[in-house]
Amino acid sequence: SAEEVLPWTQKALELAERLSRPQVLASCYNDLGTLSLKSGEFEKTSKYYEQGLKISLENNLVGNAITLYNNLSNLYWSIGEFQKVFEFAQKGSELARKVGSLYGLVWVDIMLAASYALMGEMQKAISICEDALALAKRTKHIAGISNAMFGLGVCYQILGEWDKSLQYLMEARDIA
Repeated sequence: SAEEVLPWTQKALELAERLSRPQVLASCYNDLGTLSLKSGEFEKTSKYYEQGLKISLENNLVGNAITLYNNLSNLYWSIGEFQKVFEFAQKGSELARKVGSLYGLVWVDIMLAASYALMGEMQKAISICEDALALAKRTKHIAGISNAMFGLGVCYQILGEWDKSLQYLMEARDIA
């Protein structure tokens, strides 16, 4: 449970600060953010994720930064701040493309597609989901395949293309 993990994560953070270990610091802030999110403490979650992102960017820890961009997108999705979802997903996507992080690109692009869908730009959302699906298949990223298919299913549902929607949603379910 979060209560059991929290003291250990805080101890790891203290140790990482004393030893000046930026990667461990960034990871601890990410973990603290996730624990806070599970407890419904959204302000703490944002603070922890943003601190981890700052450390990651300052120390060129691109894997951590991409994860934190994605986690910030998920946080803001859960509290309905969709402009921030778009902003963090877009930054994460740009960074993942720049460094060639295919795994990270799948995750942040699925959030980016969801943002475009919310803005009513369905063709853009579909295009991003299709690209994420192709990339997820190429890299054998099973969760990415399922999530991209789910995104396509939702897009086609919004467009009223019920058969396509059902096909993608059922495939996503079967993979998940």
